[in-house]
Amino acid sequence: MKMTHKFGVEVPKTVKEAKELDQRNDDTKWTDSILKEMKNVRVAFDILKEGVRAPIGHKQTKYHLIFDVKMEDFRRNARLVAGGHMTNTPKYMAYSSVVGHETV
Repeated sequence: MKMTHKFGVEVPKTVKEAKELDQRNDDTKWTDSILKEMKNVRVAFDILKEGVRAPIGHKQTKYHLIFDVKMEDFRRNARLVAGGHMTNTPKYMAYSSVVGHETV
């Protein structure tokens, strides 16, 4: 089920919905945002083939895309996120490493 952003832009929940919206809108805005995100963050992930186990000392996690619309220019945005709930928190990590908008 697609969401409608407060600016009236439909926001997909899956890659399939993103592609359907691009077809319906006769553009590639969602697809372009997916490709850009995959290009930028792909280097941080080791994607294993089906049935291959994670190396010793590593843990396999699932990942998915989150979609949004940027307020300043209505640009479509896709973010690849790993299921952090599936991994152990490192001992040195005691707080969320997210930076607030005001700080930037």
